[in-house]
Amino acid sequence: MVFAALEGFEPGPAAQAIVEGVEIGSFDVGAYKTEGGEQSVIEELYMALPDSAAAGLGRGMAVARGQHTARALANEPGNRLTPTVLAERAKELAADVGLEIEVFDRAQLEKLGGAAPCSALPKAAPSRR
Repeated sequence: MVFAALEGFEPGPAAQAIVEGVEIGSFDVGAYKTEGGEQSVIEELYMALPDSAAAGLGRGMAVARGQHTARALANEPGNRLTPTVLAERAKELAADVGLEIEVFDRAQLEKLGGAAPCSALPKAAPSRR
């Protein structure tokens, strides 16, 4: 694909929208996908854009990767993505980008008045630090 002229659009936001659309559209459900139907794959994407579009490309990739991660987590069955496993994944994701994270256990959530996810927490897999 080549997007050579984007008249009337700012280069950064236009590049971001293109990259987001292509990347988000390429999401593959993976292991939980039923048989049949092949997914189309874009192997290469060429865009002729000015240098001022570089930040938009980066933002677009970051947003799309974030959506891929969120969708992959949302597709996991609750018996596989327990609160403890989700907390570990959150810690890994935070560490990957240099963020600090604090994970609350059930007692801390209840103390804060949160604890909404507790209805889904089996006693065998409590939330923890």
